[in-house]
Amino acid sequence: MREQYYITDGDRYAIVYTVRDKIPEDRKAEVHFLWVYLGDQNQVHVYDKPFMDSDGNYTEWIDVNEDGSTDIHEIYDNCYQVTNYGEPVMTKKSVATSYYIKVVFNPVYTHSFCEDADGKTVLFTQEETVGEKYTVPSEIPEKEGYKFAGWYIDENTQLYAGMTVEKAHGTKAYAKWNPINYTVKLDANGGTAATSDLGDWSISNYGTSVQQGSIAYDTTDKTISQGTNLVKRDGYDLLGFSTDKNAAVPDENLSFLDEDGNILDGKEITLDKLATKDGSTVNLYAVWRAESGEITLDPSRILNDVSYLKSSVIVLENNKIKYTIGSKVGELPVPELKGHTFEGWYYKINPTDEYTKLTADMTFTKELVEAMKKVGGVVSNFTANKYAINYDDCGTDNNTSAVKFEFNTFVKGLRVLNSDGKYIDYETLIAEPEKEGYKFVGYTINGIVKNDFAETKEYFTADDIKKFFAGDEISYNTSAAKSENFVIGAEDVTIKGIWKVDETKSIINVDYDNAVISYKNAKGTTITVKPTSSSYEKFPSSIIGTPEERISAKCEIDGDDGMDNITFTDYGFDVDDTECTLSKDGYVFKGWFTKDADGKEIAFTSTKFTSGVTNVYAKWEAESKLTAPENVAVSADGTVSWNGGENAAYFRVYKVYNGITKNAKTTSSPYTFQSLVSGVEHEIYV
Repeated sequence: MREQYYITDGDRYAIVYTVRDKIPEDRKAEVHFLWVYLGDQNQVHVYDKPFMDSDGNYTEWIDVNEDGSTDIHEIYDNCYQVTNYGEPVMTKKSVATSYYIKVVFNPVYTHSFCEDADGKTVLFTQEETVGEKYTVPSEIPEKEGYKFAGWYIDENTQLYAGMTVEKAHGTKAYAKWNPINYTVKLDANGGTAATSDLGDWSISNYGTSVQQGSIAYDTTDKTISQGTNLVKRDGYDLLGFSTDKNAAVPDENLSFLDEDGNILDGKEITLDKLATKDGSTVNLYAVWRAESGEITLDPSRILNDVSYLKSSVIVLENNKIKYTIGSKVGELPVPELKGHTFEGWYYKINPTDEYTKLTADMTFTKELVEAMKKVGGVVSNFTANKYAINYDDCGTDNNTSAVKFEFNTFVKGLRVLNSDGKYIDYETLIAEPEKEGYKFVGYTINGIVKNDFAETKEYFTADDIKKFFAGDEISYNTSAAKSENFVIGAEDVTIKGIWKVDETKSIINVDYDNAVISYKNAKGTTITVKPTSSSYEKFPSSIIGTPEERISAKCEIDGDDGMDNITFTDYGFDVDDTECTLSKDGYVFKGWFTKDADGKEIAFTSTKFTSGVTNVYAKWEAESKLTAPENVAVSADGTVSWNGGENAAYFRVYKVYNGITKNAKTTSSPYTFQSLVSGVEHEIYV
């Protein structure tokens, strides 16, 4: 019987036993008691006896009421009542003393599922019925560092779904937990890992890391002691370990340091509670304390051959850098060399090694520091600045756009970079230029003329340019008595072509001044071409021919690709018989004009080519609105004056006298008639 408690019945006290059984079909409750009998020689005898009724008769049955309980019954027995062998819970009773019991049947009860065997933390509860099948919580409990291993009633009995509920199981179950296991990997992190005398450890990565597997989450005996030989590093003290490879201090639970940062000799760290996932690997990186100091950099030691340079031309304000082994190199000082770009500091460990660039994100190692302290261990590197070669009116395709050049002061001469950043032969940039209708005269360099004081100016030749690009000195005269030399230097270069007109050719350069051109095609459809349209190319801006021949060009607007006669008109021009009208918003087309040798503007009406170059341009006049004259006044001497009338080409002034009208044209106020008759009305209007 379980769950006993006391009730009162008059002056009697009865113990009520709640029994987790179903009500018997025959309504008879089987009741047994354990009792102890003191036999001869004080020997204790324990019996499983049936119930003894009030008449002193033993019976195993008690009648069960409708509510599932029994009546109160009295026990007459000279015995010790016990709950288990050898553990009496009541004193010896006399026949005169009564002991009362009552049994209540209740097969449904609340079952508690606890986190641990102590039952202090209940995770789930649910109703169970004796004799039915268990259901267990569908939710799997979790506990950091452990794997759930099932629900248990006691150490040896697991409770599982579908298992028959028995009254002997009690009212609580608890979760059984197995600690997870993981592997710990020690990374020397710049040091050296042991390869022998490893004990429980094994090699993970030869010389750099060791590992140990199957470490339980709740381990107490897996430790590492300060002074361990599992990892070591020359010139460094092991401070502990961290899960962060770049940590400057060890993790608190993996540290050999005291509160003041001093190493505690012999301190042990335990490898428990390092992971929460079963079978995972925990990487622990050794944390070292390194030596520190200062290095002096010498910028006069340059990677390139610069024997012509003096150290005084290189400027470096601070040539000292501080280091700590294991830390980042950090920002480095930048020396200055005029006309050059500093590319960085370069180092090499061994004399036979190639130089490697030293960068801020590198880490100081003992080897690196020792190398940097040696003469020639660190050198500076400079490259010459790159400048643009700009070609102005040089006439050929390869001389029309800017390219970059690099004048290498370390290896004399020019290196030219094309638009793809590749080096090309600079001589290909000096091809003899050509320009339709012109003869090439020579070059200027940055506006400099080779001989500005000769009777006829002398310009640089292609050979001069090649010498200049090769890094050689070239001469030019700044006065009749003075000659100067110069070489390519730290500035952009503009090479300009100089031309004169080829008198055997005729060129008409046409400036439409962004006009809109309209014409009708062969189908009668009006076509309007804007200056920004690609179709604008049908109307040439340069017409080339032979003097005295008919002006003609390929316009390709009449359906053929032959030559078309061009006639300049007061509305635009004709292409053969096709009228092309020029228009421009806000302006009135005033015709085609050119200028003579003295710069005087003259109308262009020619239909034939003339020798040389003729620059023809469309002339425009802003549109204006006419305003009517106002405030007409007449003086006694016949002078008529008025205001307004702006933008009029002329005005008609009328005088009416005795029915006779006289009028005259004038362009401005005032206008004077010959005479006015005094005292006679005259009607005058403008």
